[in-house]
Amino acid sequence: SDAQLCETLNDRNVAWVSVWISGIGGVFTFAGLVCVVLSLRDSREAQKKEFRAYLKIVIDPTEPADVTDKAPILIPYKITNYGRTPARRVRTYSNIVVRPIGWNWTDEAAEVEKFQDRRMILHPGEPISSIALADFTLTPEAVEQIRTKLTCVFVQITVEYETIFKQMA
Repeated sequence: SDAQLCETLNDRNVAWVSVWISGIGGVFTFAGLVCVVLSLRDSREAQKKEFRAYLKIVIDPTEPADVTDKAPILIPYKITNYGRTPARRVRTYSNIVVRPIGWNWTDEAAEVEKFQDRRMILHPGEPISSIALADFTLTPEAVEQIRTKLTCVFVQITVEYETIFKQMA
């Protein structure tokens, strides 16, 4: 009968509409899942940045470098961990050169950096004092040029360390 045929067609239409709605819902669910995975990955990277160790080097202004022709130049400095987790396997290297005022490290190739400190762990908020040591002794003429501001002592201090996430910084 016509009424039965119409009812069957309506049931089929309702079934197809249900299938399409379910399919669209599945697509949105998959898209939502992809967004959650990407968000978790970004969150993990942000957490690594938030919780890692951040080290700062400051040349100690309270202890000026002793510039004489009797001994190598010693430049005291402090390293402080401003991060939230310890810095592991901390190593420092230093270069000291005497050059004219206005000289820059990019003006010439720096010599090979020399290992200065032992490997250590630096906890948050704990400053460590150290000394950059020149591998040369100044001549009396060089000392006089520094005192009269014709030349200057430049120091480059490099720190390498690992974060708790085993990343080198």
